[in-house]
Amino acid sequence: MSEVRTLVNRSSVSLVVRVLGLALSFPATILLSRSLGIDEFGAYSIAFSYASIAAIAVRLGFDNTATKFVAIYRQNSAGRPLRAFFRYSVRTMLAGWASLCLAAMAWLAVSPTMPLLLASGAAFVAISLALIGVLSAVLRSFDHIFESQFYEQLLRPLLIIALLGGACLVGAKVDAAAGMLFTAASLAAATLLAFWRSTRLISSVPANGELEGQRALWFRMGWVVAIMSVVLETLNQIEVILLGALASPAASALFAAPQRLSSLAALGMTAIVTVTGPRIAAAFHSGDKEGLAKIAQVSARLCFGSTLALAAGLLLVGPWLLQLWGKEFTASAPVLNVLLIGALANAATGSAGYLTILTGHERAALGILLVTLVLTVALELVLIPQFGAVGAASGAAFGLTLWNVVMALYVRRKLGIDCTVIGRPVASPV
Repeated sequence: MSEVRTLVNRSSVSLVVRVLGLALSFPATILLSRSLGIDEFGAYSIAFSYASIAAIAVRLGFDNTATKFVAIYRQNSAGRPLRAFFRYSVRTMLAGWASLCLAAMAWLAVSPTMPLLLASGAAFVAISLALIGVLSAVLRSFDHIFESQFYEQLLRPLLIIALLGGACLVGAKVDAAAGMLFTAASLAAATLLAFWRSTRLISSVPANGELEGQRALWFRMGWVVAIMSVVLETLNQIEVILLGALASPAASALFAAPQRLSSLAALGMTAIVTVTGPRIAAAFHSGDKEGLAKIAQVSARLCFGSTLALAAGLLLVGPWLLQLWGKEFTASAPVLNVLLIGALANAATGSAGYLTILTGHERAALGILLVTLVLTVALELVLIPQFGAVGAASGAAFGLTLWNVVMALYVRRKLGIDCTVIGRPVASPV
């Protein structure tokens, strides 16, 4: 089977799962919004943003490290270092989470900026998000594309809907803390099932391979990717947090809804990039530059084509869809339009991030990302007080465009690969 056909087939499976996931997650989000009201939903969104950033910190880059090393160990039938890596990653994440919880408790004791019950729910959301991200990467590296997304994309929102529906049936009042606890319980159940499946797959690999020097390789890549992941998630969540600090929880909600809706435009891209990660790692490890270039070019064109079609559809029906969150959210249509511009810029460079991280250039990627974060925050500090959610969306689109353009240029210079939608041949780097 050709590389193109393999990529298309596996991306199609990934896309179908994500479409089904959205068919569940959107009703879950809308049900949350209507159950909580705009202010409580804003408080929930802010707490979830903190939990998402904490999850990335706790994950320590093990999702990307797993994408690289699990694919290589599986390719080489090296079960001994594979099992050692899995144990090391899970134990390290749990230890990091415990330390972060202690620090958060100390902070809340001094400055009680968040209700304890809401913060507790967010803490359990953080560890579940951290673990399921790594477990999904493991399942993808075993080519279990459906399973790698089933637990988080399908099972989690289904459980949230069931819990919220049950609360409505018994007439229980749902506030931000209750919504967060429902989210935590749903994630915990999904994570436990994903953990069980991952351990079964890992145990099926023959106990070959040497452990000597492997932990140093994990650490060398891991600490850089860990910092990079925190910065990237901060870049993804900073608008909601800044709006809450510089404007109001309602302003955060008015951004969070179109941000969620704009993620539909990246649906195809996410499905494609999710599949390409392990293949990029395997191709680079085996020295197949021609195959690596083919993966980059095909994925970029598939990413841009799917994003363009979905963005065009959202431009037409977006204002109507925003009303599903509530009448107040119709004012968020301009926010959605700006975010869609950033989504197109992101899609035009395909798998630029993976091409940099999984080929040994993670430090350069971190440097580019740090500069992007600083410039984005500086711009949003100016725009948000004057333009509110639209200013936040403009900053987000700017950051996403800057990050992807610079990364694509770096890949072109260092790897000799044009990873953009244009995909022209490039002379080998000196």
